[in-house]
Formats: sequence, structure tokens, C-alpha cells
Amino acid sequence: MRIFLKTLIVSTLIISFTVNNSEAQSPGSGFRLQGIKGSAGFGIIEYSVTEPSTSFRLDDGIFTALQGEAPFGFLAMTVSLNYLKTQGRSNYDYSTLAQNFTATDVAFDSTSFQLGLGLKLPLLPAPLSPYVEGGGILGYHTIKYKGDLSQLTALGSDFKREDSLTELGYYAEAGLEVTFSESFAIRAAYRYIKMESRPFSTLGDQKIIFDARVIHAAVLKQF
Repeated sequence: MRIFLKTLIVSTLIISFTVNNSEAQSPGSGFRLQGIKGSAGFGIIEYSVTEPSTSFRLDDGIFTALQGEAPFGFLAMTVSLNYLKTQGRSNYDYSTLAQNFTATDVAFDSTSFQLGLGLKLPLLPAPLSPYVEGGGILGYHTIKYKGDLSQLTALGSDFKREDSLTELGYYAEAGLEVTFSESFAIRAAYRYIKMESRPFSTLGDQKIIFDARVIHAAVLKQF
């Protein structure tokens, strides 16, 4: 996880430097949006789970993202807010001070809000611009159990129906941007995401470690 944290810290410092530098070059005008790109996108996700190694599954899901990027020499700094949603099934194992709640094959909804900081390298100029991008991710992962919970209610009511924890990871992306005008472009891309959470109490204090392969498209606006 050290490399992930370093990526987040370095990306934050670079973005902060860029903002301060822009302000210094434009006395009295403050930070300007000139050169900034914003985008909104949607895609599909395929998951591969490493941990828990048994009795845990994440189905294919959806991916939505809002992203901003600022030029920095031949690179661009990117900041993204991502939302990942899917469903799954898992064995349940949660202990209070007085009781242990266990159940098999329980359905759940899985959502993850992610903040990504990265660097983007355009490989060719517009109008057809392939690129590569990578960076670190800080996420907040929630599992909400649903459906038939009779195995748990039969044991009592002092169990958790929802469990949320932070997660850390990284991503790598390759894509193509097609520019139509000075203001608008579209993007098609493939993203690989690797995430590791803190231990979930409802999973017997096991972490969730997964790979996600995302195919997504976005509309871009140049400011």
C-alpha cells in the first residue's frame, strides 16, 4: 500500500503546485479554468475477487465517473470521482461481545465511491489522441445485505445489515479521445483497477481485495 499512498500524495502536491503557479501568473485574476477539461462517463465492470478466497462473489456491475484534468507540460493531472455499483453473494460472519451471527449464501448490494488522483500522457495530438493514464485511489466501500435474512433473524436482532469501510488501490488506463471542436470531444477507454479494503466485520474480519476491468466512454468539455 505504500506505493498507493505515495501516488496520492505526489499527485496532490503536483495539482496544488499547478493551481498556485496559475494564480502567480495571473495577478488579481485568481485561478482560471482555461485549459481545464471536464468529463462525465459511464461503463461496465467485470470483477475478479482475490479475498475472501471462498464463499464470496461480486457480479458484473456499472461504473460512472466525473473527471477533471489540467495540463502540466506534456502531461495532465487528473482528479476523478468514481461510483462503482454491483451485487453479490457471501457467507456472513459477525460477532458481538455476546453472540456470533453466521449465515450462508447471503445476497448483498455493493457500492464504492472512489477519489482518484493520476497522471495522463497523451500519445498524439488532437483530433485522434490515444493516451495512457495511471494513479492512486482512495475509496469508501459499502456492503448492504438484503433478501432472505431469516438465518440471521433466527439468531437475534443485534446483527449488522450494512458494513462500510475505506479502501486503497491504484488504476491504469488506456484510451482514445476524438475531438470534434475546440470545446467538445468523446473518449473510449479500458481501465484496470486494483483495490484492497480494511477488514469487514461481517465477513469474519476479512478484507475485500478485487481486480476490476472497466470498459467506459465519456463526453469531454474543454474550458
